Order: sequence, then structure tokens, then C-alpha cells
Amino acid sequence: MSVSLKSPVMISSNNRFVAAFVLALLNLPGIGFCTPSPAAPIADSTFIREVVPKNAAQLKAKIGELDVIIQANPKVAKNYALRGTAYNTLGEHGMALLDYNRAIKLEPKKQQWYEERSHVYFRLLRTNDAVNDLTKALELGPGSAKIYLARARGYELLHDYAKALADADKAVKMAPKNSDAYVMRANSNSRLGNMEQCVADCTAAIAIKPQKAEVYYTRGKAYAQLQKKDQADADLLQAQKMGLQ
Repeated sequence: MSVSLKSPVMISSNNRFVAAFVLALLNLPGIGFCTPSPAAPIADSTFIREVVPKNAAQLKAKIGELDVIIQANPKVAKNYALRGTAYNTLGEHGMALLDYNRAIKLEPKKQQWYEERSHVYFRLLRTNDAVNDLTKALELGPGSAKIYLARARGYELLHDYAKALADADKAVKMAPKNSDAYVMRANSNSRLGNMEQCVADCTAAIAIKPQKAEVYYTRGKAYAQLQKKDQADADLLQAQKMGLQ
């Protein structure tokens, strides 16, 4: 059965591929708090590893709690960052940016605040600013696969595919079990015309996480460019069976 190959470019050509990555990047964590000390009220940061509350009213209540904490002691950067994350989750990105700016003013050498502010910039479609914050984060502390992958996504959105590939390669080396890193590197390789490498990266990603239809689609397009019609048809058909239209 033959599947129509509409375009020689990858799924990222219509931004579905990149958008999926950016949304994954911006799956922000939930929020939890500890009882503040009268001397130095600091909200608990355990929210960073928790699930975002789905109820907007709960988030607004948490913001109200932080308002009180911040009013009592306006010199604690973490509290602004926590409130900024809550605002960002609610879609109030302007308020989130103000809070992260305050956190960075109080702690200008804190790597985490720049990384987290980049989430806000991505939401505001200020991709250059997001990339700049991620670069600053890398300057201030040890690099991580998460930061390199986030910056690769930024470079992808800016159409700087060589830099996206370099960062994706670092992410793969630092986190060889991360399927998203292979997918990002595959996408960058595709954009640069490196179809054999694209196929290899897609294959690695599928071995780790075989449930993503987009990866079969991407590999199918790469096979098509390599004139491997049978493999291309098989992958594109698999992507369709998995629900990709």
C-alpha cells in the first residue's frame, strides 16, 4: 500500500513538530507551600517536581498566599519565582515575567531563575529572550540535558538549525535515554539535509519510546528523501494508524 509523500520536508515544516516540543517544554510544575517562618517566610519549592493543579481557583488561592508572604518579607527571591510560575501556569505571562524579573534582581547569579524565566519568554513568543536566558543559565552553572534541549528548541524556532543540532547533540550525550533529545537531533539533522543521521536518531527515539506517531512520520519523510520507498511507506502508514493526520 502506497502512502502519498506530500512534501520532502519534515513535520516541523508546518511547526507541528516544534510546537509539540515547546508545549512539552512548558508543561509547568505544580505548586506546594510550607508554613512560613516569621523571620524569613519562604514558600516551599517542592512544587517543581509536582503536578500542576488543574483548578484555576486553587492556583489563584496559592498566589494569594504568596502575596501575604511577599508583603511580609519582600526580599526573598524564591517567593517571586514561585508566584511567577503560578502566574505563568494561569496564562498571566506578563505578571509572571514581572515576578521573575524581581527574583533575578534579588539573585542575579541564580541559574534556576533564568531557566524558569525562559519558560515565560517562550509563552510570550519572545524566543530570542528565551534563548538568551538559557545561555545565561549555562554560564552560571553546570549544563544539563534539560537546558540544552530547551535551547535547541529555541534555536529551532529561530531557524538556526546548526546551533539546534549542536545543543541537541549535547543533550543526547548527557541523557542517552531521553527520547526527546534524539527526536530534536533528528529534526535538526533533517533540516540540515542529514537524512541518514535523521533516520538513525528516529530509530533510537522509537526504541526508547515507540508511542509517538510524529517520530514515524519524521523517519518516513527521511526515508523518502533517501529514495527508500518501502520503508517510507511503512513508517508513514504507521504514523497514520497511530492517529497522525
